[in-house]
Amino acid sequence: MALDAKRLAGDFGFAIVAQVSAMAVGFVNALLLPKLFSEVTYGYWQLFLFYATYCGVFAFGIVDGVYLIHGGERRGDMDKRAINAQFWCCMAVQAVVCAILLAVGFAARSDADRAAVIIGIALYLVLFNAANFLGYLFQAMGETRRYSVSTIVESVAFLFMMLALLAADVRTFEPYVAAYLLSRAGRLGYCALFARDFLGAGLLSLKAAVRASWSTAGVGVKLLVSTLSGSFIVGVARFVIDLQWSIEEFAVVSLALSLVNFFMTFTSQAAMVLFPALRRIGSGELVELYLQMRDGISLLLPAVYVLYAPIVFLLELWLPAYSTSFELFALLLPLCVFNGKMDVVGITFLKVLRQEGRLLRMNLTTLALSAAGAVVGGFALHSIDAIMTWSVACVIGRCLYADHFVSKSLSLPDGAINVGAVVMTVVAILANSLLGFAWAEIVIISAYLVYLVAFKDETQRLFGSVQGIGRS
Repeated sequence: MALDAKRLAGDFGFAIVAQVSAMAVGFVNALLLPKLFSEVTYGYWQLFLFYATYCGVFAFGIVDGVYLIHGGERRGDMDKRAINAQFWCCMAVQAVVCAILLAVGFAARSDADRAAVIIGIALYLVLFNAANFLGYLFQAMGETRRYSVSTIVESVAFLFMMLALLAADVRTFEPYVAAYLLSRAGRLGYCALFARDFLGAGLLSLKAAVRASWSTAGVGVKLLVSTLSGSFIVGVARFVIDLQWSIEEFAVVSLALSLVNFFMTFTSQAAMVLFPALRRIGSGELVELYLQMRDGISLLLPAVYVLYAPIVFLLELWLPAYSTSFELFALLLPLCVFNGKMDVVGITFLKVLRQEGRLLRMNLTTLALSAAGAVVGGFALHSIDAIMTWSVACVIGRCLYADHFVSKSLSLPDGAINVGAVVMTVVAILANSLLGFAWAEIVIISAYLVYLVAFKDETQRLFGSVQGIGRS
């Protein structure tokens, strides 16, 4: 089956709107909340958001299994009773985990702020995994527009509640946690509305439901562990920093990472749109699309280095207390390029090729290296810069290896453009570290223009592909 470029472009359009709404939330979180909060309060807010990113582990692979097993299927072809039974099995597990965490939270009342974080996470994980199950179901069916709209519902609801709290000059983080929970509940309500044919399809027997859930989890656990270990490559550094440094230092690092995530919002949505579409096309077109995507992403994403100097110049005027965060931002900026490419190209094509096992081994190996560097940097060198630099190096290495493996699987040579992206990265980091804003910007713009000229054939193909989509 050929790829429907027009439909794909429409799906991307919805995804972009979803990410614009998410970026608006990211803007408030990264730029307005640290202005209002003390560093301690902002640190606990970021700690809640940090823990929230790992709530997916408590689905134990069921959500990811549904995504992999049913990826590319149409709504009418699915066994809705079986899927509904697995949904409620997953929710039963969430209720048990929630009860355990609530008990831990209420037992930790001597540290009221951390207790509030734990209690918030206990409630959030139920809402998160319920909405995630249904959202991944939409993705698997290729109904990515529904998923994008659910993201818009959540982001817009949270944005309005945050702005209301800011207008009321609320300077404690707990009301923002409550708003976060309510916005996720709104997303769940939207997803449930458009999955009501699944939720109303009836149930299997308890034994059959457990057996089906166990089988699905067995398929999905590899992808779950891969996803979590992939995010934990940088996350382990934050855990070490939380253990070794104060909550204020954790806030500084978290702000830098929030700025990076602000730039990375589009890549995850692009990957979401591409996966079900790529599962439906032939191998010949898959090879051609991989080349276009690999080279196109490698050319486009390094443009983020050009934006660093002017953005940081403005941020230092707005948040002078966080100047250390902006220095760290320069070290973390390569995550936008190599994590972004890994999301859109590496992980997507590894899933299309059903190489979840390879992805798992790749992420676990990278995580082990990152954890070792975090331990050395945190406990031996006591250097946040050393920890984060090593984490970024691990992310770059993982991306290059994934590209090599997918290219080999598709009988393609390695792309020389990867070397160019690494050189561009080194130039950008050195320029931002050693030069003032003006000279750094001149050097980076010049380097990026040389980079585009050096790979002029790839640049021409990229523009040709964009024009082709626009005409289709």
